[in-house]
Amino acid sequence: DAMNRQACNALLKTLEEPRNGAHIVLLTRQPSRLPATVRSRCQLLRIPAPDRATALAWLDAQSPGQRSGWEAALDVLGNAPLEALDADTGHLRAIRDDTTHLLQEAVGGRLDIVRRAEQWAKEDLPLRLRALEQALVSRVLVGHGTELASVPLSGAVGALKIATALGLLDEVRELQRLLATPVNRPLALEGALWRLNAAVAADAATLKNGR
Repeated sequence: DAMNRQACNALLKTLEEPRNGAHIVLLTRQPSRLPATVRSRCQLLRIPAPDRATALAWLDAQSPGQRSGWEAALDVLGNAPLEALDADTGHLRAIRDDTTHLLQEAVGGRLDIVRRAEQWAKEDLPLRLRALEQALVSRVLVGHGTELASVPLSGAVGALKIATALGLLDEVRELQRLLATPVNRPLALEGALWRLNAAVAADAATLKNGR
């Protein structure tokens, strides 16, 4: 799903006329972002990630005594225990806390969008976008009564309507895809933060007025 349209079209020719005895494995977290022409020529095998409790239990067994660190790692990376095991949990905790702070600033109408866009574009933008992605995913999961994935992050966007969270999630994932291109990162991020700020503020105000 990280391929651009030209790459997908080039791959399609290989899929249509594969070499005898060849097997091609495509990995994607978002099959829906692949063109239908590619998906229709593949056999879909769903390999679910472990749930959060299972991932934390496994990480605890690998390196006991770091529960809060593992939780922070999964808050940023999602349920990716193998990746978390090799990560700097202290650094990921700082990323998670800064992302939570940004979302709280947006809810409170205090977000300095230009400064934040410049800061994030310079420092660990892929990880920061993953933390933001996990916050929005958590909000959707909570709304559907599914297991809470990230308490600090999902709590910061608790006022978001599910439809709003889904729209912002699409935008964050598109921005993640654009990181592989020569995009102007501060400018692209600034636009995304403006929309995030407006959506969070609007839904927070609706919730307040509803009470």
